Amino acid sequence: ERRAAAAEILGRDELGLDPRRRKEIGERVLALIAQPEMAPLFAASSIAEVSFSGEIKLPDGSRRAVAGRVDRLALTPRAMLIADFKTSLPSKGQALTRALVQLAIYRALARNLYPDLAIRCFLIGLDGPHRLEPDEKDLEDALKLIGS
Repeated sequence: ERRAAAAEILGRDELGLDPRRRKEIGERVLALIAQPEMAPLFAASSIAEVSFSGEIKLPDGSRRAVAGRVDRLALTPRAMLIADFKTSLPSKGQALTRALVQLAIYRALARNLYPDLAIRCFLIGLDGPHRLEPDEKDLEDALKLIGS
């Protein structure tokens, strides 16, 4: 079913993809969503474009009202998974820092709602596609940048 849907979408004339490129992209996308830890993000129970808002506590003890829109969210018995899609996954510099701050905000908001669940965050680059799961330290460091 997913293979047929991918072929239909990638075969659209407006994309201008040759058959070899269509197949390559389709296989990469299907491989990504088939990864066991990614599967909940692409299951029927996951939700897309979720608006989040609330107040988060920053590492310096101050509080800040924030809002955002999560690209994809999945709730499992053990964890909440948050995915942010990027056209091109940044590997370093300001673009990566901004993406990590965004994920850190989402994670802080999610922790307000589900304090007993693990909150796992992913950046998913659509140019590969490939994914990056920042570690706890990366997200804590990113949260420290807010207001600095």
